[in-house]
Amino acid sequence: MKRYSRIQLLGLITSLLGILYSCTKQDYFYKDFVDTRIKHYAGKADSAKALAGDNRVRLAWLITDPLIDGAVIYWNQKKDSLVVSHPLGIDSWEADIEGLAETTHTFVIVTKDKNGNRSIPVQVSGASFGDKFRATLFNRSINNLVFANGVLTIYWNPESAEHAVGTEINYVDSQGANRTLTFPMDQTVTQLEGFKPGTTFTYRTGFKPATHAVDTFYSDLNSLKPELEELLDWSKFAEVRLPTDTYQQHPSLLTSMDKMWNDDITSTSNLFLTVPGLSPIPQWFTFDLGAPASVSRMRLWHRATWYYNLGNLKHFEVYGSNQPNPDGSWESWVKIGEFHSHKPSGLPLGQTNQQDLDYILAGEEFVFEKNLPAYRYLRIKTLEVWGTVEYVCIQKMQIWSNIE
Repeated sequence: MKRYSRIQLLGLITSLLGILYSCTKQDYFYKDFVDTRIKHYAGKADSAKALAGDNRVRLAWLITDPLIDGAVIYWNQKKDSLVVSHPLGIDSWEADIEGLAETTHTFVIVTKDKNGNRSIPVQVSGASFGDKFRATLFNRSINNLVFANGVLTIYWNPESAEHAVGTEINYVDSQGANRTLTFPMDQTVTQLEGFKPGTTFTYRTGFKPATHAVDTFYSDLNSLKPELEELLDWSKFAEVRLPTDTYQQHPSLLTSMDKMWNDDITSTSNLFLTVPGLSPIPQWFTFDLGAPASVSRMRLWHRATWYYNLGNLKHFEVYGSNQPNPDGSWESWVKIGEFHSHKPSGLPLGQTNQQDLDYILAGEEFVFEKNLPAYRYLRIKTLEVWGTVEYVCIQKMQIWSNIE
């Protein structure tokens, strides 16, 4: 057995004491920084989203832990926070963060359960919009207004503005009831039933800065009191035969005057056509509108397939009267318009291009002076036709009148 001297025993004891002291210090340090207990975390906010709004952002998330009963939301580098509570057992929740500046914000969601446990943080970013975005918005534009049978039809120009989602219209109908219509941007024709002439309607366009934004932003409200025209009702029209009128219908085609008061623009025989060679140009005919009207516009279509040729009107005058002289004389008539038909291409007789066809197939429009007196009877005097013939033909005719 090995023997140790006193000096060796003293050194060994000193070494053992040093080791024990060293272990004690390390264990103390470890315990100070490591929690040996099992940590319980609440279920975190799942599939969190930040939805854009008007000076706000709406946070939405799913809840998979049935013990979750609320959350704490932090933003602005944790300088601001919001505590929310909700019932147990729900599967989703949302919260609005109000009063935000118009910029992108980062949010941290920490859910908590009924036992006080908190989840790991979930970060999500979203933008808030306000007056800066609103200042970029503008209303969609109107192409045309048509009033007929108590209905105001609005024809909108096609709209491609980014973020535009729809239009809202407000008006008071002829019975005094307030009406509001909303419709999407791809709707290009809108009808206001029971619109009262002489009144105003308002409209504005809605925008969403993002696909799933929670708020709709609107352009400034436009107010419009339209100068209305009414498309006159064909069913009230009737031909009038006065002694000096040159009109006689074609004997075989039976092309009476009423055949131009329909929507047929393709048939070469379903039209108004006078007897060829019966009377030289100028020729004139008379008809009754059914009631006095302040004529504002007239639209004419050329005979199908014979565009800018034959007896289609090239230069003509329109007269009005409320008491035509039975003898057919001109003393009781007032000239209210003189018009020339237009051929866009300027090509000679017998030649047309696509521009000519597009123009005439849409119906050629002739606009009268504003605020003409109301006349019940019209007389159209043809001074020149497009062809070299001695007759007059009109495929289709529409007439509008001023309202108030």
